[in-house]
Amino acid sequence: ASAPLFIHILLAIISRAIPLGIFYDFSLINYIIAISYILPLPGLLGATILLESPPLYIFTAVFVFATAIMLKTIGSFAALILAFIFALSAFFLFMWRKYS
Repeated sequence: ASAPLFIHILLAIISRAIPLGIFYDFSLINYIIAISYILPLPGLLGATILLESPPLYIFTAVFVFATAIMLKTIGSFAALILAFIFALSAFFLFMWRKYS
């Protein structure tokens, strides 16, 4: 269900690694699409994920936003690793607060 979201993140990462101007614009468009997918509005993927699995939504939202922010400042691989760590931390914090 969340395949289009991660495809846009992957396209943003790949296009960010190519140092040409048109690919920078393509990267920005994919950031915007990925962020709009994760918004919890009716009819969008974010609402579906939030209603079916709030912990998965927390993980996905933090991962998408952190990746989008960090890809602007650091390299692609480091941004993915740090975004995954942030998302995993948010997921465990959410689960700890919910079940403790």
